[in-house]
Amino acid sequence: MTKIETVMEFKNVIQTNFGFIVVSNEQSNTVHQSRCSTLNDKFAEVGNTFHWFATIALAEKSFKTTACDTCKPE
Repeated sequence: MTKIETVMEFKNVIQTNFGFIVVSNEQSNTVHQSRCSTLNDKFAEVGNTFHWFATIALAEKSFKTTACDTCKPE
């Protein structure tokens, strides 16, 4: 697990097109594929935190997640 804290880290993860990102806020922990089209908008929102995982299994072990409706990670 790697916490994404800067715009540069976020851009690097998106460009690699590898792994999964969990977007956490007060309401949910949503897992996305790193190439999900909704991530850019979510990064700009206040209150969201981002964590990158190499596999979806690691993400699910760390957070109680729901899957993104747009990218449907598996």
